Amino acid sequence: MSASVRGVRRGVLADAAPARLGMGWWLVVLAVCIGAGMLDLATLPGVRRGSGIWIVIAIARVLTVLAVAYAVVRRIMRATPRHRDWQTFPRFVGLTVVLAIGFTMTQKIGAIAVNQLGEGNLANRWLAMLLVSAFWSVLLIRATAWSAALAAGRKFRVLPSLWRSLSGKWPILAIVYLQVILPLVAVHLALTLLSIELVLPHHTQIGLALIDGVVSATQLILTAALQQAALVLADRP
Repeated sequence: MSASVRGVRRGVLADAAPARLGMGWWLVVLAVCIGAGMLDLATLPGVRRGSGIWIVIAIARVLTVLAVAYAVVRRIMRATPRHRDWQTFPRFVGLTVVLAIGFTMTQKIGAIAVNQLGEGNLANRWLAMLLVSAFWSVLLIRATAWSAALAAGRKFRVLPSLWRSLSGKWPILAIVYLQVILPLVAVHLALTLLSIELVLPHHTQIGLALIDGVVSATQLILTAALQQAALVLADRP
């Protein structure tokens, strides 16, 4: 993989392709993401959003998605099992949760700003969420190497050096993210807003959940491939 936008983009797409990752892996990710989408879009019959059972299922869903994301990153890196691999997953989850909390808080601020301006219609809210997603992801694009490093079994102490190693290379990762992953984020946000904010027939909700599951699965796999590419770039002198 060459250290250029074209080279990294080609490497990410190649690593995510079913021919290299494996069709079985794609099917597992699709199944998990579609199932998660059913809950996210409130399409599980008899489960009320915010209820106790919904919260329990939501926690299980998050852990399942994180486990799959962790496994996909390791698969793309061709990481070999080791006797201390059980320690790497909590580190990976911890980093992901911290980044997700920061992203959610930033997104909330963007939504409040749109509402305060009196432009809180659905399209403007979608655009605000998309811009915040792009800003946050580009701002912390170097952290993608952290996720791959922790999944590979490295310790937290190596993260600062990986961040510094990408000081001149992060624009490559940012451009690839904007080209390859952000369009999927845009579709996911649109589907989520439509399902949550509009009163839609149940069969339409299920259809949106299925489409969103495919989009989310593709995004998860491409993100894992980008994380691996970031680590490769960081390790290069």
